[in-house]
Amino acid sequence: MPGPVSDSYPMPVDHGMRVNWRRDMKRRGYKYFVLKAQDFLTAIGNKEAETFSVMLRKHEDWRTRKKKRPSNNYWVANRDEPFADIIERVIFGKCTETQLQEARDALGLPRQP
Repeated sequence: MPGPVSDSYPMPVDHGMRVNWRRDMKRRGYKYFVLKAQDFLTAIGNKEAETFSVMLRKHEDWRTRKKKRPSNNYWVANRDEPFADIIERVIFGKCTETQLQEARDALGLPRQP
């Protein structure tokens, strides 16, 4: 599990957990937390779910005070999926029209005119 609380990546806590998380995420090139909701909610208890709800509300309130949308919406692609390389090429503009059509075919999407 990535992050400063992982057994595989122990980190000192003398600078505070937020500093450790930021440092670890920067080192890894991470910018976002992505959790599969069903797995996450199954793994935690009711008290932790309450705490998580409070944390999300606090984050939304902070974003609102900063004149930002309370939350953003993202498309997430699992890099372990067989089509991940296609998604990466499309996102970074390294995909030809032919490759893009092949990707649409592979994903079962309708052909573009």
